Amino acid sequence: MSSNAELRRLLAGPWPGEQSESFAVHVLDVRGDGAADILRRTREVLAIVLAQPAEPRPGAEQWRSLLPDWFVASASRGLESWIAGFAAAERPWTWWNGRTTAPDQLRIELETDDWNASTDSLEQLLRAAGADTVVAEA
Repeated sequence: MSSNAELRRLLAGPWPGEQSESFAVHVLDVRGDGAADILRRTREVLAIVLAQPAEPRPGAEQWRSLLPDWFVASASRGLESWIAGFAAAERPWTWWNGRTTAPDQLRIELETDDWNASTDSLEQLLRAAGADTVVAEA
């Protein structure tokens, strides 16, 4: 999966008729006041992460200057582990789509080849962006 395709889907969604080539699409039901803002903030951070080269990755101080202040403040102690969890080689999923379904609800779709793929780093980002709950749909 190319990071360019993932970045395109993050910012604009999949193309009409575009189909996932992964084994499964993992769905997260996200709730919180201001779902559109939660999605905007999540995209803001992920776009920065996906735009960085695979090698060499920015160091911790560079990440602090690249990422929005609101996110750095919310992840201060765990920022380095969060960043490591978002390295493309470490992430068992890629962004497929995200959209608001109600003023207080989002639906996030992730491509994965593993039904048990961990989404902990993304869930941390969603909560930092304002989500109250993040639940994986069965």
